[in-house]
Amino acid sequence: MNIPPDKIPNPLPTSRPRGWYWQTEPSKTVLSVFESNKSRAICPKCCLHLGFTKDSNGSGNATYGCFKCKGCATKFKAKIFWTECMHLPADKLPLSIPDPTITPPAQSSTLSNLSLFFGKATECKHVIG
Repeated sequence: MNIPPDKIPNPLPTSRPRGWYWQTEPSKTVLSVFESNKSRAICPKCCLHLGFTKDSNGSGNATYGCFKCKGCATKFKAKIFWTECMHLPADKLPLSIPDPTITPPAQSSTLSNLSLFFGKATECKHVIG
């Protein structure tokens, strides 16, 4: 008995596990660095050190991890959070890898070299008024 192609069940799961987007790059690296340096992040909109929470935006496979300011509730995608809130260079951020089953290349030198940037003072450039 032959089954028509449109009637064959999909062997791959259609839904991903909760929080899957935090296992993809660049969100994975940004979260890792943020969790070990929470006091470094400053919101460029409200200029406060109130902290950030993990959040998400989008739906289905288009969901992505982001960070939400506890002061003004502004959400930042991982790459923007990295450069504008953590004040780290964009070239130190791993490339995006769309599928969490793909293992990214080793980037141990990137994470270990970031300690050089954490000593730099940052200032808020946003002026309210």
